[in-house]
Amino acid sequence: MLYLSGITPPVWLAAFITAGIAKAHWLKTALSACKVGFAGFLIPFMFIYNPAFLGQGNLFEMVGAILIG
Repeated sequence: MLYLSGITPPVWLAAFITAGIAKAHWLKTALSACKVGFAGFLIPFMFIYNPAFLGQGNLFEMVGAILIG
């Protein structure tokens, strides 16, 4: 299981460690990790505010939710 607290601010511990292992720039690695983590936090809220993402509702609502995003 991926723990998002390790890759998002203010911790970024996993990003710093992996950047050191890979000999990559730590800031670019941390920002990339933050982008991934942001999606992990945003998607559950999308399900709460628009249940059509979970397949609840009629066909037009579900298709609209997928197309509009």
